[in-house]
Amino acid sequence: MVLSTFADLTLAEEKPARTYEKLGILMEVSPEMGFLVPQVRKEVRLLNEALIAAKREPVVYHEVKGFAVAPKGSLRIPASRNAVHSLESLIQEGGADGVLWITSLRGEESGYEKSEMGKIFSKGLADSDDERKEKSDAKIPQLILHQIWQGQAQSGFRDVGKEDFSDHLLDEGLMREWVSVIKNSQGYLMRSWWMPDFEAASVFAFPWRVTHRVLLRKLNIGEAAQQYHDTWTSRLRMRYGLEFSRPREVWLRAVTGRAWCEETSLVPRLNSDDDKQRWEKVYEELRARDSIEEDLAMIKAEKLGVLFGFGYVKRDLSAAKTGMKRRMNSKQRYMVDLMHIEHEVKAHVEANRARDDRVYAVDYREVTIGKQAEATDEFYARRMAKMVREAGVDAIYFFTNGYTGSGSYGEFRVNENLIARAIREAGVRLYVRTPFELGVAPLKLQKLAFASGGGVFFGKSSDPDFDMARPKGEWPEEEN
Repeated sequence: MVLSTFADLTLAEEKPARTYEKLGILMEVSPEMGFLVPQVRKEVRLLNEALIAAKREPVVYHEVKGFAVAPKGSLRIPASRNAVHSLESLIQEGGADGVLWITSLRGEESGYEKSEMGKIFSKGLADSDDERKEKSDAKIPQLILHQIWQGQAQSGFRDVGKEDFSDHLLDEGLMREWVSVIKNSQGYLMRSWWMPDFEAASVFAFPWRVTHRVLLRKLNIGEAAQQYHDTWTSRLRMRYGLEFSRPREVWLRAVTGRAWCEETSLVPRLNSDDDKQRWEKVYEELRARDSIEEDLAMIKAEKLGVLFGFGYVKRDLSAAKTGMKRRMNSKQRYMVDLMHIEHEVKAHVEANRARDDRVYAVDYREVTIGKQAEATDEFYARRMAKMVREAGVDAIYFFTNGYTGSGSYGEFRVNENLIARAIREAGVRLYVRTPFELGVAPLKLQKLAFASGGGVFFGKSSDPDFDMARPKGEWPEEEN
């Protein structure tokens, strides 16, 4: 009798499991999304594993091969590239109550085509007009639009809109239809390095803090930092039971693997407690790569030029060497990663320098703050030209962190135009490898490599998450 009463009391005290709405994730996998594609795939897998372990329903994940929005059945755009089909599938077949759409949003768009989005997120889905009337009181799916692509992630506020005029979410190009669709669905617009006008601010997912001086000056803010409210994160947490942003997240100025995985959010997390474990796992999987020799074995060449090029600031290296036993800052951690790769490079070169079918060069660009040489972006291009002219190589393997003495680590300052001049007329193929912990090869350099008949090495060749669309080869425009 006592045991029975105790059991009854225990059951009475148990609270029913809280139910959350179901999230769908739509990922654009066009070539310009770049390194974000394998990252999202890995993070979605980890999120669903955590949800299942917590006895919750996993998110529904779909990929769309392009960024176009067009009426269903349009002959102008293949269905595999039309986001409308994927969005409807997530909601109707996947049962999603809301969609996180990670996209560049730079397709063939107009007001008419965006009206297709209004049918989904302003009125709700139905198979017919009669059914739509019957379901008029049904809840409208929520649209959380994360507008991001590799070039935007890498260039930050510095270059957005200067070379890429198809960026529709700049101040002068924001299309009101998108704001109204997001607002009607009670959704949010997530976008880095952009400050919305008054109308769009009501749906904008502000970061915790903005510290970029140029952007603050543009906003007429004289302080060193501007802090924003995070109401949108708590609302999404209550709705889906997920964390969409880190507690103190800011916009990164450049992409280096460790900082990117640790400090930015693409796919939401189950809770804050698994932050460190998850980002470290994603980071380790993204930085895993084939060995240098495995890369070179994939290149067919009678004479192969192998160029290792690394730039760094002298005082950062000194600080890293003396700070091994204390807490290091991001620059010092970067230098530790660089030193580990340097040991790998040194061992490879020593083991293969005598080969007749290869020409090796290891170039270090050491700079002192305030004393950088001018035109440092020509540094590696001139070395390639020398390989072509003096050694007669027919292919070049360029293993680099892309730093030549200005900007932040992760910002490439290589002269693609000069590299093109060095290899194009000689018919030399260019292959590029950038270890993820040191950064990501920019799309302009990738397009140059593919245009030359070469390519770009990503991750491990055996990792299916890196099976993604490659950018179309394109030679850079010649300088006047």
